[in-house]
Amino acid sequence: MPKEDDSHQGNSITKMIEYVEEAVGALYDDNKKTVLWCLKAGILTLYLGFVLYVLFLDFHRALSLLLLTMSVAAYFSISFLWNQFSDSLEKQLFLPMQTCINQHKKTTSFLVKFFMVVSMVTLLTASGVFTLIIHEPIRLVSAFGLVMLLVISFVVSKRPSRIKWKTVIWGLYLQIVFAIFILRTQAGFHLFKWIGLQVEIFLNYALVGADFVFGPEPLKVHFFALVVLPVIIFASAVFSLLFYFGIMQKLIKAFAWLMHHTMGVSGVEAFGAAANVFLGMTIVPLCIKPYLADMTTSEIHSIMVGGFATIAGSVLAAYVNMGISAAHLLSASIISAPAALVVAKMFYPETERPKTATIATVDIEKVKEKNCLEAFCNGAIDGTKICACIIGNLIAIVSLLEFVNMTLLWLGNMADIENLSFSVVCSYVLYPFAWLLGIQGVRDRRNIASLIGTKTFLNEFVAFEDLQEHIDNNTLLPRSQIIATYALCGFSNFGSVGILIGGLAPLVPGRISEISGLGLRALIAASIACLMTACIAGVMYDESIQHFNLDGNQTTATTELVWTTDIDTTLFTTLST
Repeated sequence: MPKEDDSHQGNSITKMIEYVEEAVGALYDDNKKTVLWCLKAGILTLYLGFVLYVLFLDFHRALSLLLLTMSVAAYFSISFLWNQFSDSLEKQLFLPMQTCINQHKKTTSFLVKFFMVVSMVTLLTASGVFTLIIHEPIRLVSAFGLVMLLVISFVVSKRPSRIKWKTVIWGLYLQIVFAIFILRTQAGFHLFKWIGLQVEIFLNYALVGADFVFGPEPLKVHFFALVVLPVIIFASAVFSLLFYFGIMQKLIKAFAWLMHHTMGVSGVEAFGAAANVFLGMTIVPLCIKPYLADMTTSEIHSIMVGGFATIAGSVLAAYVNMGISAAHLLSASIISAPAALVVAKMFYPETERPKTATIATVDIEKVKEKNCLEAFCNGAIDGTKICACIIGNLIAIVSLLEFVNMTLLWLGNMADIENLSFSVVCSYVLYPFAWLLGIQGVRDRRNIASLIGTKTFLNEFVAFEDLQEHIDNNTLLPRSQIIATYALCGFSNFGSVGILIGGLAPLVPGRISEISGLGLRALIAASIACLMTACIAGVMYDESIQHFNLDGNQTTATTELVWTTDIDTTLFTTLST
């Protein structure tokens, strides 16, 4: 080490300042916790004082801030209480309950099955689903489609005799319960309408950054590249920030805990299914990297299916900016999570003993970033990489599609078949699946079949672009638009298979051949999971209510709290529509 330079000692004033700084630093180090608590208490006091002041000025105007404050306070209170008493609860409540259940397995199993049947009938009756089916028998076709998709999953199963039916039944139960809450209850669809609207408004702030970098005129000319893709960068940065603060982990673990204890899947499978809703198929393997080498083949298959059957939160932002309803995309992702596990465990049943079979939640690697600014910047960089991949894929895919269309047109002309194209071929080949979804009318079925083919063989971005074109031109019935949104909500296409295998290969190089062999099976399973979600939407969704539309316009007569859409003034306001 270089020697300290003592040639310049400074004067008495600078020495005094240095002494004071060292004394203050030592005092802070000795009382660091107290100082931080005092600082937090001071900030909290000032904030609460501000809340009380604005409530005093205008209670209704500040009601949204009060609700937000109460929600945050409830979150931290529950987290604090759980950290303090979780061990005691486990010893005094959960373990005795588990012992009692193990001692009375038959009775407990009967009571659980009885509860599931009674609660399901009650929920379907109270939510008006049976009444809907009576008045609109077409919904029975969607229900029949759900059954047929399960039959297909059973027929193509790797080992049908080893299917764990508890996982299948509980997965369907969770799907239906989620769908009833979101699509058939006032609280559910108003909540998701509100969340969806806030997501759309928040993501619009990315337009300010895009306008600053590119200017207003290029945004009008290059909408997808300069408006849609920057939203991914912004959303990726925000998700990275949420992950840094641990908020995302808590949401994922709560969802995973529910699926583990109900469906009976391993901890890593439950975590993967839940994480795919928020993070996406390329990020989830990094989160479970310590477990990948020891995971069973069935578990890896489940992770792959979960990745293909849902969409990442950051990419969801791009679909929202294309005009697709955020509320429907959010609900589709949530409903598809248990669907992915159902189909995955039917396609490739577990035949081994997973190491995390009895673990409800798995440990996640700690974030590498040192501070929140670094996390935010790294998230933006990751989002930029995603955009680059999307641009490259779309250029290649759209070019290939045009080549295929021209080739089919050439071949069709030789056989006197006019306007033969890839979409026309898909509209006939996949027509039975469109019928199973409960789509009405030959024209709508062919259009939906074409969209499913585009999504599966090409890319979901292209499919959503085509769907939005149908919506703008009013060439699909409202019911068909909704079902199509749920059917297209997933990464289940051949391009994603290559991306996921490429992402897993560096993490477990010794199992690359095994993972590659699962690719096609996982793709088909994920496609079926997306179609199952669409079938459930076909049974549950009532277009006469119009609780949230595809274009995001809210039409239900309610009074609720939302952010204003003016991105220059981020205020809460009360809207009466």
